[in-house]
Amino acid sequence: MKHNHLQQKILRELLQWIRVERLEAGHKLVTSQIAKQFGVSRTPVLAALDVLVKDDVVHYDKNKGYLLACHYDALDEQLETLPESGLDKLYQSICDSHFANPLGELSESEMMRRFDTSRALLLKCLSKILQEGWVIRNEGHGWQFIEVVNDETAYRESYEFRLLNEPAALLSESFQPDPDELASLIEEQQFIQNHGFEKLSAKELYDANIRFHETLISWANNRFTLQAIQRLNQLRRLVEYRQIETAMSRNIQSNEHLDILYAIQANEMQLAATLLKKHIERARSTKAPSR
Repeated sequence: MKHNHLQQKILRELLQWIRVERLEAGHKLVTSQIAKQFGVSRTPVLAALDVLVKDDVVHYDKNKGYLLACHYDALDEQLETLPESGLDKLYQSICDSHFANPLGELSESEMMRRFDTSRALLLKCLSKILQEGWVIRNEGHGWQFIEVVNDETAYRESYEFRLLNEPAALLSESFQPDPDELASLIEEQQFIQNHGFEKLSAKELYDANIRFHETLISWANNRFTLQAIQRLNQLRRLVEYRQIETAMSRNIQSNEHLDILYAIQANEMQLAATLLKKHIERARSTKAPSR
């Protein structure tokens, strides 16, 4: 069955959300909450849910509403059968071009010709890139692409910056972990460790990794440190997508994340900071080795 662009987008995001949240069969899917989370109206959400009802992924009960009919771990086939959207293809083309040679300032007409796309699809893609922070809309016309971390020197520098700031944040006097967020991070990393790393996409794994690091930094209650790390993560997003990691290295990463979280849970902050430093150093030596 063919789906329009928005319905296909909601289908993919909904399936990924169910999997990342590890929802079990019988979980109630509230359309208003899903619509709010994905920033759309209820209409495309209802359409996407109806598709999943036909695929026996979701069950509709006139009294209870939409209920998940299967375990989150059984959604791989549905995700694989969804065709790559035009938005995904355009996004990847712009990523590849900008990573290879910074795009600089371009008008919408220039981008439409260069990437052979419509204005409507281009604007949707630029809106997504704008949210990720590597393009700015000019006041007059056109768009300015921001240079990202796309060479070895800049990549190594990004790790040096993280080594200087992230472990120190854990030792700051204002550091105070949120119990609910801590429990959520532990649950997510345990899922990844327990073969979740074999099922999640590169984007899902990257987002989980960023969530781990930025949540830890947020507990230091220093807006400047958090904003700096968030900005750096936006700039290194493209190069991280291109890092080819084995399933084993992803598993090692989740193990290290859990060790850090358990140390924080036990209020052993010096140990947590030491483990975080070693974790970042290992990533640097693997992804950005010194010559």
